[in-house]
Amino acid sequence: MRLRAVVFAAALVAGCNTVDLGDNFTQGEVAVNDDFFYCRVQPEVISAFSCSEGAAGEGGQCHGDMSAMRLRTIPTLVACDVDGVVSGTISPEERTNFEASRAQVSGTSSNSPLLLRPIGVQSHPRVIFAPGDPPADILRMWIDGAGP
Repeated sequence: MRLRAVVFAAALVAGCNTVDLGDNFTQGEVAVNDDFFYCRVQPEVISAFSCSEGAAGEGGQCHGDMSAMRLRTIPTLVACDVDGVVSGTISPEERTNFEASRAQVSGTSSNSPLLLRPIGVQSHPRVIFAPGDPPADILRMWIDGAGP
């Protein structure tokens, strides 16, 4: 009886399919809305909270020099129309910030470091804003698919 159970279990396992991800497996880029980033995330979160410059008294340059997530200071933000669509030229610094931010997005906002670190859920030197604050909502909307 025991032998039959072992043989049956082995037959079930042998019938299971698996996918070999190969030696050079990489995760694809997360699809997020570019316009929403440039028109809302950059001005209302990254620039508004001085993410690359650092807050007063911190010695500055948090994500400009001291972090693996490199962000650039944006002297003049790109123009956006009333529908939240980019209507100006995107600077190289803004593109850098978009790519750095997108790299911190992991599927949904509930598991993305881009949101979880500044609200103090994952490791970060300080809490930047509370989970229910408007900047957290903006990040949540961007990560979870908002946009024009």
